Amino acid sequence: MSDTTVQVLQTGRVQVSPRLPFQTGSNQLAVVLCPKRKRIWLPVSVYLVRTSHGNLLFDTGWGTAIRGNQHAYLHFPNYVPNTGELPQGQELVTLLSGCGVTPRDLDVILFSHLDLDHTSGLLEVAGPGIDGAKKVLVCREEWDAAEKSHVRYVQDMWRGVDVTTFEFDDTGFGPFGRSKDLYGDGTLTDVWLPGHTAGSTGLVVRDLQSGRFLILAGDCGYGHQSWEQMVQPGLAVNREQLETSLAWLHEQARDSRCIDVLACHDAGVSPQLIQVC
Repeated sequence: MSDTTVQVLQTGRVQVSPRLPFQTGSNQLAVVLCPKRKRIWLPVSVYLVRTSHGNLLFDTGWGTAIRGNQHAYLHFPNYVPNTGELPQGQELVTLLSGCGVTPRDLDVILFSHLDLDHTSGLLEVAGPGIDGAKKVLVCREEWDAAEKSHVRYVQDMWRGVDVTTFEFDDTGFGPFGRSKDLYGDGTLTDVWLPGHTAGSTGLVVRDLQSGRFLILAGDCGYGHQSWEQMVQPGLAVNREQLETSLAWLHEQARDSRCIDVLACHDAGVSPQLIQVC
C-alpha cells in the first residue's frame, strides 16, 4: 500500500457573496460589495500531504489573528469582500498536532496562491522566532503579482518569512504545459492554473505504482460543479485563462485514475484522510 496520504484540515470559515462560487458573469463589484447579511460561509481547507519525501503543507488557511480586529488585520480592500471565523480547536497548529505533526516537522509549505485566507496562518508555522517549516515555496508568477499589489494582497502575511520562489518548467503537463515536479519523481507536481490569480496553482499527488492521483485545485474552482459544468466563479483576474484551467481539471477529473479533485472552499468537503493508492 502507498505511503502517500492527504489529510484535509479546515481552519475555520470565510464569509463571501453567494455570487462568488458559481456565478459566471456576475458583476464583480456586486460580488465585492455584497452586504454581510446576504453572505454565505464556506470552509477554508488546507492539506497535509505525507509522502516518502516528508511532510508538505499546501496552504496555511486562517491564522489566530483573524479573531482580532479584522478591519485592521485584513486591511480595508480585503475586509470588504472577506471576513473570517476561526473557532477554538481549528487553529492550524492545533490541527497539525492532532496529526502528530509540529511546525518543525513540516519540510515544505507550498501555496496555491497568496490570497489572505490561504496565507494568514503562515507566521504561526514559519514566522520569525518560530521553529517551523524548513522551506516555504510560491511560484514566481504569484509572488510578483502579490509584491506589486497592495489592494488584493496583504504582504504582512509573509513579512519576515524566508520565501523561496520557483519557475515552472515547460513540461507539457497542465492546461498551459507548465508545471514543477517538486521531487523529480512525479509524486508531487505543482501545476500552473491561472485565472483566479496570476499565479494560482494546483497540486497533483500521485501514487507511482498505480498511477492514481488526487488534485488539490486551490481556488481554481469552488467545488465539483466548477469543472464538471464549466462554471466560473464571480471573481477572476483572467477569465480566458480560468476557462482553460477549468477545462484541464474537467479532463483530469474524467480520467479513471483520478481519485478526486478538491477545491479549498468546497462546502461539500469535510476533514478526512485520503490514501493515494
